Order: sequence, then C-alpha cells, then structure tokens
Amino acid sequence: MRFGRLFFGLAVILLALWVIIGEQITGVSSDAVVNARLSTVRAPIAGTLDMPMRPFGMSIRADDELATLNDPLADKVRYNDLRMERAFAAAELERLVAFGADQVPADAEQINSDPEVLANRAPRTNTRVGNSELAVYLTEARSRLEAIDVRLVDEDARLALLSNASLTAPSDGLLWEILADDGEVVQRGQDILKLMLCDTALVTLSVPVNVYNLLRVGQSAKFRLDGTEALYDGTITRIAGSGAETIYRNLAVAPSIKHLERYDIALLVPELRENSTLRCTVGQTGRVFFEARPLDRMRDLLK
Repeated sequence: MRFGRLFFGLAVILLALWVIIGEQITGVSSDAVVNARLSTVRAPIAGTLDMPMRPFGMSIRADDELATLNDPLADKVRYNDLRMERAFAAAELERLVAFGADQVPADAEQINSDPEVLANRAPRTNTRVGNSELAVYLTEARSRLEAIDVRLVDEDARLALLSNASLTAPSDGLLWEILADDGEVVQRGQDILKLMLCDTALVTLSVPVNVYNLLRVGQSAKFRLDGTEALYDGTITRIAGSGAETIYRNLAVAPSIKHLERYDIALLVPELRENSTLRCTVGQTGRVFFEARPLDRMRDLLK
C-alpha cells in the first residue's frame, strides 16, 4: 500500500509536470501582438496645408476629406500664353469680318478679272481677292480661335488641379499619425498623415529557430489575447525569418529588439477582422499556439 501510494503520488506529480510544461512549451510565442497595415496619405501638389485638428485614434471613413491644399504660385505661364494667343486670334477674326463688311466690287474691265473680285486688298497680301477667298480666310480664323479655346479650357482645368487639391481617405481606418501641421507649406509627394486599416489586422510574432523550422505557410495555429481564455483560429500567412525589420515599415506596431533576434511569423486571424469587439485592437498582446496543449480538451468541454 505504501509503495502504491508512492507510485500514485509520483504519477500525479509527473502528470502535473507534463501539464505545466506542455502548457508552457506549446505556447511558443509570448510576444505575439495584434498588428495592422498603415496607409499613408501624401500631398498630390505643393502648397499650403489646411487641415482641421483631429484626435489620434479618430475613426475615418473612406472618401472623407482630411485636408485641402492651395498653391497660389502654381505655374501660369502656359495659361497666360494661351490667353494672349487667343486675343490675337480674336483680333484677326474681327479684322477679317470688318474687311468683308467694307468690301466694294471692283471694275472688272479696269482690273481684267472676275466681277466678284473685291476692290479692297486681301487680308494678308497686296493682291485683290474675291468673296470665296475671303470666306476661306474667315473659316480658317474661326477654326484657329476654336482650337485655342479648347486648349485654353484644358489648360484651365490643369491649372485648377495644380492650384487646389483635396486629400481624402483611401479607405476606412483610424487616424494613426500626423506628419504635417495645419498652415505648413508642403511639397508634392510629402507624407501628410497615416491611417491604420482595421480590415487588415493580423498577428505578428517571433519564434525560436527550432520551432521556426517546423512551420509552413498555411499551417493552422491558435491565438489567445493576454488576460482572456478564448482561443481564435488562425493561419500562418508569412514566414519572414530573422532580422525582418524592413517588412514592418508599413505596419502599425514595430518589432522589438528581442523580436528581431528571433524568427518572424505573421498569423491571419479572421476573428480580429470580423468580430466587432475585436476590431481595431491593434497593440494588444497575446500568445500563439502551434500545437495542441494538454488541457485543450478540458477547455472544449467547459465551453
């Protein structure tokens, strides 16, 4: 009996150790964090920024106007040239119209020509012209004026785009970072602000090399937020290896030094995008489990 109790106690201790160690070892990532992609809004033109104050974390809807830009120094050289060219063309047309109104029929016998030849001098030459030739000159002048008007409309639209611009949100998200101030003169292509896109949420983590070598893209895993017991199904969507700092340049949460010393993994967890209570929980930490744990069946029974 004494040896039986001894063996029974030893078995209980071993079972407890197996549970404790199994629970800890299979939870291979203690630095998992909810992350999301960032969208950078840039200035389409150079100009003065007009942007109202907004609190960080404010919800932004797609196509919301975030700011406006005004450039009073936009290049108007081509526009002014076209206006001057149009003024000359309009003056030429008026002169031709006046020329036709003042025409006097010539004496056919004196000038030995057709009776419809004009006594007046031609608009561009020192020879006399007839009505048909004058009509050609008028048609040419009107066509030239119409062509200039078309170019002037196009140039006016281009100038409007260079003088004023509106910055709109590309998609739904949260205001994450402001990179320029109201009233600041910014250059074309300059970063103005960043939005965190909740619909792109994923879990980023790092693992030791012995675990990393066993993982594959598409492999299933489970994610648990710290302080909770709920487990969420996930799928490995990226295996980036060690020193994967560059791939975090467009993500909301940057990796720690400890993270970069291990091997980077990204996990797609649909619940983080679809569950309204979990959306936009970027920055919250948790653990990822790549294998079944000893107490998983008991947890399932208690649900």
